[in-house]
Amino acid sequence: MRRDGFTLAELLVSLAVLAIISVYLSNMMTQQNRAYTVIDQVTQAQGNARALLDLLEREVRSTGGLAPEAAAVCGIDNTNQPDVLFVTDRDVYDFDENDQNNQYDAGAQISAGFAGVGTGETLTLSTLAPDKKPFHDTDGDAVADSDFRPGAGVIVVDVFNPDRGAACGVVVPGGVDVGNKRITVDFTAGASNAALAGVGVSRWAVPAHRYSVDPQGRLMRDGLVLAEDVEDLQVAYFFDQNPENGAIESAALEYPGDKDGNQYDPADWNNSKLREIRLSFVVRSSRPDQRLPGAVPQALENHAPAPVADGFRRRVFTATVRPRNVGHRLETNLL
Repeated sequence: MRRDGFTLAELLVSLAVLAIISVYLSNMMTQQNRAYTVIDQVTQAQGNARALLDLLEREVRSTGGLAPEAAAVCGIDNTNQPDVLFVTDRDVYDFDENDQNNQYDAGAQISAGFAGVGTGETLTLSTLAPDKKPFHDTDGDAVADSDFRPGAGVIVVDVFNPDRGAACGVVVPGGVDVGNKRITVDFTAGASNAALAGVGVSRWAVPAHRYSVDPQGRLMRDGLVLAEDVEDLQVAYFFDQNPENGAIESAALEYPGDKDGNQYDPADWNNSKLREIRLSFVVRSSRPDQRLPGAVPQALENHAPAPVADGFRRRVFTATVRPRNVGHRLETNLL
């Protein structure tokens, strides 16, 4: 005859089974939560990337507007890290319809200070507001005083000789001297151009936006954070050397920055022959997905990172944009 209740052995077996089931359910819930978190991160990153690509497309499409064709684009083509892109800051131009002075190729003439290479170059300009209407307040007094501003970009060109290429740099903190019409600019390796030094009155500076990815994986525009979890930005450029056919005949000769082309150097290219720019982003989850341990960094254009498995989920976004303000000009009104 058996008494009511459980024996000690039965209790131990029941507890062991319950523990196994609890561990299983806990692991399953943890994995599901991690998967949900990663998917949510990827979804958010995708949304951010689409918005960023839309912004970049608009700015690349309008680059060169009201500025010299030679200043339509500039950049640093890196093969071991993200690229850097400079495009004309068209927002700073606000011309009066009745003001015909300098409407077509707006820029600031450089009268001194540009050697073509190096950091901390102090450029003396004819004006800090080519349209006579300053856009930025650089000294915090609530009064706009300059179209150039610290943290933003500058593209330097020879407006009469676009085949000299371009140089691009960043206005350093505190680098706008309104009273003396000077800006202090860092021209880093890969974006400098010694061929532009000493070209006389045809040296011009144009305000520009600078896009880059910092070491923390943040996409930056003029030093401000646009988005996080951006792993790479790659840019390729099509310069049509034979306008008669309008086709890409050789990636090596006409498409620098492409995986089959030469490395892009802004000193080597005439931007009046620029026909399209290809933009590629890689966004990723902020945490690795344990269900995807074999995921590796993506190779884009001429950047091929080592395929080291890290488990991050990634998405690639690419757009090819034709600048509409380049290659169609019949005359200029510079001076």
